[in-house]
Formats: sequence, structure tokens, C-alpha cells
Amino acid sequence: MLKPKKEIFRKEIKRDPFLETMDKAEAHFEQHRSSYMKVGLAAIAVFLLLKFYLNNNAMIKASSSTAMGQALVALNKGDVQNAKFQFETLMNDHEGSKTAQISGFYLGKIAYEAGNNEKAQDYLSQYVKRKPVDILIPPATLMLANIAVKSNNYQSALSYLDEGIAASPDEHRKRLFNLEKAKISLQYGNISDARSIVNKVYGEDNLNSMEKQIAEELLGAMSG
Repeated sequence: MLKPKKEIFRKEIKRDPFLETMDKAEAHFEQHRSSYMKVGLAAIAVFLLLKFYLNNNAMIKASSSTAMGQALVALNKGDVQNAKFQFETLMNDHEGSKTAQISGFYLGKIAYEAGNNEKAQDYLSQYVKRKPVDILIPPATLMLANIAVKSNNYQSALSYLDEGIAASPDEHRKRLFNLEKAKISLQYGNISDARSIVNKVYGEDNLNSMEKQIAEELLGAMSG
């Protein structure tokens, strides 16, 4: 597992720069992803209190759970520097534990949003490989897919999205991942695969307004 050096950054970490140049369909997807990851953040905080350290002693459990909770609160409030320091401390102090692995996910997310794709890929790929908590697999694979697209690694991006689909807890999120697959396929000129994916999603029952709009915009892009 990566053992990060504790670094304090003076500059404020910016959001992922690719968000500013996305087309409208992807902007909708990213908006949903942001909401999903916030839900995941709240859910994981509860999960930590209930499930972690069942095999550890009470002192380690109380100490680490409290530290993880503080790191998550700091991150949710936008105090990225403080959160990063605390996640790094958790990784170093609890190496090999689920808490260390989940700290790696959040360090990967922080690196991704700072534009440090190499470091983000290291953290996130380790998280996806070990899968300590399923709810964070979809956002991890989505970030890895976007990193792969930036490296022109089309097949890897689609593979990561397939893994995200498999781990998504409901049909709405599966559809959004499939629409992202269609967008990437279209971007790389594979119109046949993109059309097949979108037509399948568009023909499903109970599409919400966002799913329908993304599908229609992709179909429009393919016919234009």
C-alpha cells in the first residue's frame, strides 16, 4: 500500500479542470456524480461507526473511528488541507486496515480533484482492487475511467465503467454509467456501440428526466 508523506499545501485545491470544458450531457452526468459522492460520503461515515474494527481492540477502534470521522467532516466542509493530513495519518498509523484503504480512496479523490492524475490512479486503483467498502467502488471507477480517457486509453476507461456498473446499487446509476460508456464510445468514433448502448437505455422503463435528456442529446449528437 502507498505510504504517503505528510504534505501541507498552501494553495487551495481546485476542482477537476475537465469539468469546465465538458459538453452539456457530461455536465449533467458530473452533477449527478457529485451528488452521488456526497451521498456516499454520508453513508460511509455511518458504515464506519457500525462495521469497522470488529476484530480490533476497543482503544484502536475508538481512536481510528474518531480520526476518520474528523477527516470526513473536514473534507465535507471543504477543508482539504486538514482532511488530507488526517487521511495520510490514518494510512500511516493503521496500515493494512480497512480504514487505511478507505483513507486511500479519499486521498485519491483529493489528488484527482487537484489534477494529479498519476497519484490519483495509484490510490484509486488500489482501492478498487481491494474493495473494502462497495459503496465507494462506483465513484472510484468513474474517476479512473476519466483518467484513462485523458491518457487516450479507451479500453481501460470502458473496463472501469463496466466495473462501476457492476457495483452500482440501483438501475438509475447503472444507466448513467452506461450513458457515460456511450459518450466515450462516441468520442472515440465507435458510433455503432454508442448507439446500441443509448438505444437500450432509452428503451427502458422509468427513466428520470436527466437520464432521458442525456440519452436524447447523445442520440442527437450521433445523428448530427
